[in-house]
Amino acid sequence: MALLATAQILESNEGRGISVKAGQATATREFMLIDFQGEDEIIFDGFGQNPFTNPDSSTIITPKIGDPHPLFSNLIAVDFQISKVPGSINHWRASWNYQNNRFRESNTGANLSQGPEGIGFQEFSANVISKPYMAYRAGPTRPESVEFGADIGGDPVDAGCAPVTMFRQQYEIQFSQTLKAQAVKNIRTYGAAAGKRGSFPDFPQGSVLYLGAAIQRVGIESYRVQHKYLHDEFSHAIQAPVYNAHGQCDLDNDGKVDKVRWVQPFALSLSSLPGLGLI
Repeated sequence: MALLATAQILESNEGRGISVKAGQATATREFMLIDFQGEDEIIFDGFGQNPFTNPDSSTIITPKIGDPHPLFSNLIAVDFQISKVPGSINHWRASWNYQNNRFRESNTGANLSQGPEGIGFQEFSANVISKPYMAYRAGPTRPESVEFGADIGGDPVDAGCAPVTMFRQQYEIQFSQTLKAQAVKNIRTYGAAAGKRGSFPDFPQGSVLYLGAAIQRVGIESYRVQHKYLHDEFSHAIQAPVYNAHGQCDLDNDGKVDKVRWVQPFALSLSSLPGLGLI
């Protein structure tokens, strides 16, 4: 289908804008396309011709993927959207989006981006939560201070060997860093460490459990690795009553479990947990 002689492209000043957030700049340019008969015609005969000549012989330079912004050369065209103007026959609106991070890694010299997509960018976050658990003792001695198999102390709260629900304090911790593509080869290391306890800055040894990692591509050759950890005030140990030879709990004079010990379901890592060397 031949391009209509009346086809023209105009840039709209109303659609122009720029935004900077978390070290990443974005910009938008908007174009009005008149008398184009379809999206394919816009892409190949409109944006595909530079410069495009309008019916009045004026010309306009339209962007293509990877082109710099006409005013801000560090912003690169990354994508566009085309939509038909409601109620019109052959009138269209095209919006082009620019970013400063996605193509920055192909530049020579040092990487200048400090946003989430920039190599070396780090982010740390944490949530404080209270998790319910089944308990036989309130205020027990912490596991690291109790010998293996010894009574955990504290105040009995069970009802004849039936535990009650209490809450323990936990911290959900996330640490992210943007790395070069080859860094994601450590995925097997992340998997081997998942479910193991280790040390963490400012927390007791063995109180932080490594939950795993999430890996997401954010640039041409960059990936964001998000490590997840869980701190527990009792180092993830579980209260367990000691049973006698008959498989029953021995009770004291008050009808409470006579002896309660800590059981640790998670092994202690023999090496540093993934990601901690970056903090």
